[in-house]
Amino acid sequence: MTPETRQTEQQPAEQLDENALNELREALGNDTFEMLLSRCSDDIAERLLRLEQAQAAGDHHKSRALAHQLKGLFSQFGAPNAARIASAAETGADDAIAQNVFHLQRSAAAVIAAFATIRGTPAPG
Repeated sequence: MTPETRQTEQQPAEQLDENALNELREALGNDTFEMLLSRCSDDIAERLLRLEQAQAAGDHHKSRALAHQLKGLFSQFGAPNAARIASAAETGADDAIAQNVFHLQRSAAAVIAAFATIRGTPAPG
């Protein structure tokens, strides 16, 4: 297990940088912050679906591009551990991409659950 994959074992709240999220909330205001967290969760879920499709098609180029997009979302929204895992999926060897994507999916699910907890809504599925 790599350091990146160990991060997926953390609880959802441990996936987030509370200071970064608090700064974002203060800068945007509570309503805008919660709306953006909801949109970010939707964007993460949509990109994960596209990533699964790219993986099923064996499209490593598209898989890496989607991992890069996820890395950016996680970085912007206070999820540095998930960003590191996305980076590993983006830059890792082709023969490890399936495993890296698996860990990215787990980490992304934890981030979405943590965002839902912050917003006070049930986590999807």
